[in-house]
Amino acid sequence: MNTVRLKFERVGVFPLVLLFAVYSLPVECLMNVKPFFGLRFWGAVDGFSHCFIGSIILFPLFREYTFKTYLLAFFSGGILDIDHIFVVHSIDFKDIMMLVERPPTHSLAFAMIAAGLAALVVTKKYKVFFFCWVFIAIAQHVARDCLTDVTPILYPYKQIMALSVWAYVLLQLGLFLLARTVGEDSALPFISQKYPKEAES
Repeated sequence: MNTVRLKFERVGVFPLVLLFAVYSLPVECLMNVKPFFGLRFWGAVDGFSHCFIGSIILFPLFREYTFKTYLLAFFSGGILDIDHIFVVHSIDFKDIMMLVERPPTHSLAFAMIAAGLAALVVTKKYKVFFFCWVFIAIAQHVARDCLTDVTPILYPYKQIMALSVWAYVLLQLGLFLLARTVGEDSALPFISQKYPKEAES
């Protein structure tokens, strides 16, 4: 069966960092002031941005993308916000945007716990991949929320509830490089015919 593949094997750091900057800088500035439309609109923009930026950070983890693996990376970036529904008891973007402080699930501690649980339920061959996939997906999301919202990134310690722009960029770059390293050196469950030896092992 013929499949349409978006091939980004061994993507260089520079083009992805450039894409991250070109998208993030104007969007985050607008998110801070919300100059037009209403909260529902900016809630939708925020959700899309989490998914899109998450897909950039997770980009190299899969070595190359099929459409399916791109969707996995894309939605991994935003899935954490499902916790808002349980906090505000609403799926309305306006209600979600009115949330004063992010819940404890928006923290690096939760990222570690969730990643550890993910690693426990897969075979030994894929533990590193799944641990890093879940950790990076949550950590990059939490880092972005620290730019504009009160977010307990170091929960249960609440001394730091926000990040500077430079701290945010450095953290995201570190997560991106972690994804790249794991994608090159670890066994992956999503592989194509380019990796027949790994597929057979």
